[in-house]
Amino acid sequence: MKKLLLLSLIATTVVANASFELLMVADKGTKSVHRYDSVRGTYFGNFGSGYLTDVQGMAIDTSTGDAFVHDTGSRVHRFNYNTGNYEDSFNVSSLLDLQTSRAGGFLGRVSTSIVRSYNNNGGITATFNAPAGFTYGSSTQIASGFVYIIENAGATISLGIYKSNGTRIDGINYNATIVDYLSATGSNAASMFQLPALTHFSEFNKFDPTTGGLVYASFGDVQINTASGVNSPKASVLGHGTMTFTCGLNPANLGQGLIVRAEPDTGLIKGVFGNGQLVNPVEMGIVVAPEPTTWIAMLGGLALLAKRRRSRKN
Repeated sequence: MKKLLLLSLIATTVVANASFELLMVADKGTKSVHRYDSVRGTYFGNFGSGYLTDVQGMAIDTSTGDAFVHDTGSRVHRFNYNTGNYEDSFNVSSLLDLQTSRAGGFLGRVSTSIVRSYNNNGGITATFNAPAGFTYGSSTQIASGFVYIIENAGATISLGIYKSNGTRIDGINYNATIVDYLSATGSNAASMFQLPALTHFSEFNKFDPTTGGLVYASFGDVQINTASGVNSPKASVLGHGTMTFTCGLNPANLGQGLIVRAEPDTGLIKGVFGNGQLVNPVEMGIVVAPEPTTWIAMLGGLALLAKRRRSRKN
């Protein structure tokens, strides 16, 4: 009872000083997933050590608190990202990479022309097929269920809009090479473009949660490269408002990873963090505005993991 009371008091203090975002970074070098308060850069420990061997990517489900980590081959491990507890593992046939869905479960690209949506146990719920002549890049799903997939056909690049059952509704053309596509909760999303010698975020989009169509777009420009603090950007996520986070390597020490916090609307770099914990980050996930119970569960998980590690040493 005393431990529970102490944990609650600590959680109350953390919540009072915490921001509205919990950022997770899957790291190939440390074979684990690291957690941060993304706005302040405060480190909240890691999970996955002892289970992960060759981290390929990650997706999260904010409705269940699950983190799906793509490991060797087609293997996916599921963890509770609040507590860090291991839940189970399963195989996803032909899996190339994972993408976060805000409507539950996760998305997986299984070939250059096929993306599938899966439930939390790895069961297929829908299949998305690329239009003739196009190949698929990154994908994401907003909370109301609409799926957005990067479609490439040489110099022609578009953002395909799909219903959750796999039916293609429309496409939005782009005039640059898209590196990644990002999604926050609700119906907000952003695109990251690659231009000659530069990587930068270019557009913040808001989609109609009923029709899936684009209702608002604003152009922003913030360079994410060695000069701004990250070498070889690997992954990005959209946080609260239009704030973005990109992970990559530390230009001053390529044996370390870093995270850059940026604001595309103003073009400003808001700082870097993660050095000292990250080695080779490969994917990111974010929980916007976690509830106090999330912080309590996370702190409880940290205490439990610490206890287990002490037990192993003894």
